[in-house]
Amino acid sequence: MRICAFKSLWGLVSADGGTRSLAQVLPALREQGYRGVECSVKLAAVLDINGEFRQLMREHSLQWVPVVFSSGPLWRGWSPFLPGMPTATHCNSPSSHAAALAGQLESAQRFGLQVPFVTAHTGHDSMSDGAALETFGLVEQAAECSAGVPLVHETHRGRAAGNLWQLCRLLPSLPPSLHLAGDYSHFTAACEVAASERDGTLEAALGVLAPRVRHLHARVGNECSPQVHDPRGAHAAREVSAFDAWWRATWDAQRAAGCTETFFTPEYGPPPYAAAHQETGRALVDVHAINDWTAEHVRRTFDAWSRSKTKD
Repeated sequence: MRICAFKSLWGLVSADGGTRSLAQVLPALREQGYRGVECSVKLAAVLDINGEFRQLMREHSLQWVPVVFSSGPLWRGWSPFLPGMPTATHCNSPSSHAAALAGQLESAQRFGLQVPFVTAHTGHDSMSDGAALETFGLVEQAAECSAGVPLVHETHRGRAAGNLWQLCRLLPSLPPSLHLAGDYSHFTAACEVAASERDGTLEAALGVLAPRVRHLHARVGNECSPQVHDPRGAHAAREVSAFDAWWRATWDAQRAAGCTETFFTPEYGPPPYAAAHQETGRALVDVHAINDWTAEHVRRTFDAWSRSKTKD
């Protein structure tokens, strides 16, 4: 099994609160070991003024993992929806959620880029189990109608897959073909479980999810936040060790399922995910240096795991 890394553009490029241009970011990604980028369809549309996003992606043979949303806005008035496209919020019906997400899938297709899969923020955690199941089913149907683009539903807090306990209740009623993007940092925060302490209930639940995970959002969280201040520091060593173990368990499940590739995106984000200076609002750490460090850390962890399986 091979491992493939994608670079998140969240908070990196100037169009999304960062300081860099596409021309500064994209040409170096292949050399840095990334297969491509992950970003929302809306951000891609903003970046594609005069076709720059498409041109640079093709020029440097980069793949794109689009991120689509079935509801919004998320926070501070931000909306994931393109002008003129269907929208939905937490109080809307499953069919409204599916229509909103389907519109973004159709927009993603029009870019004509290499898309291995799509990361979907599906539903809302205010939904009943029945409404969440209906939403997952309708969204999967929408994906099948969009040239069969594979979806991975992100385990993001606030979404239908964002609470570990609710998701474990839903999984037996969902088709085996439904796959997940595992962002375990949301589980530790949403469920207030300390990653650094062995919790049999948490680990058993993650074991139920692991066979469905095809993509990891590699970020370490704790019981109070989906993002530790800096995973490179000794103060986060126990949390990092716990997440390493969960990622290895996920690779075990993928290997058992016959997967030939596994995917991940380092996804430490800017403020308010990152701690900020109270006067300037700037992050107290270099978030993108942390993401690059995380990419190497995950690769090394995977290589050690892979060698151990070869010996088996």
